[in-house]
Amino acid sequence: MEQTAIQKLAVQSQALANLTSQDLADMEKARGLIRVAHEVSTAEKEYKALKDTIYGTVKGICAEELEGHKAVTVYDYEQALKFTVSKSGGGIILDENDLWQAIADKLKVPVDVHEGKAWEFFESLTDPVQQVPRVINQARLSEYLKTNPKFQSVVDSCKQEVASVVKAQVAKMSKAEVEANVRGDLTAIKVVS
Repeated sequence: MEQTAIQKLAVQSQALANLTSQDLADMEKARGLIRVAHEVSTAEKEYKALKDTIYGTVKGICAEELEGHKAVTVYDYEQALKFTVSKSGGGIILDENDLWQAIADKLKVPVDVHEGKAWEFFESLTDPVQQVPRVINQARLSEYLKTNPKFQSVVDSCKQEVASVVKAQVAKMSKAEVEANVRGDLTAIKVVS
C-alpha cells in the first residue's frame, strides 16, 4: 500500500527526532531538517486551503437551510462522524455606555455628570456591577418602554446589530447520537435543527 504525503512526512520527521545540536552544523543533516520543515509548512498551507474550500462550499450549500434554523448536520454512521454547519451569535447589542450617552444627549446634561435626575433615571434602568459602571436591566428597560414608547427612539439610537457567525466542523458523533442510531431513532443522513 502506498504511503500518503502525510505518512511520508511523519516518517521523515521521526528520523529527525534523534538530531543533536551538533548535527545542525552538518550541512547534510541541516538540509534534511530544513527540507522536511519546509514540506510540512507547505503541506499545512495546502491542507488549510483545502479545508477552507470544503468548509466554505458546505456553508454555502447549507446557507438557505440555516435560515430560521440553528444547524445542519450530515452524518456518516459507519465512521461515527458528523459534519455540522451552525449559526451562533448575532442579534442586537445595547451598550450601557451608549445608553447613558443617549440619555444625557436627550436630556441635555453632560455625560460625565453622574448625579441628578438624568443619572437617577439611568440608574433605574441599570444595575451596578464591579467591572463595569452599570449593566442594563433588560426587564426594567422593557417595562419602562411599555409605558413610555417615546423613549424607544433613544434606545434604538444605541442599538448595534451583530451578524451571526456560520461555523463548520467535522467531529466524532456523540455517544448519545451513536446510541440513537443503533436504536433506529437517528437514521437520517442530513438533520436540520
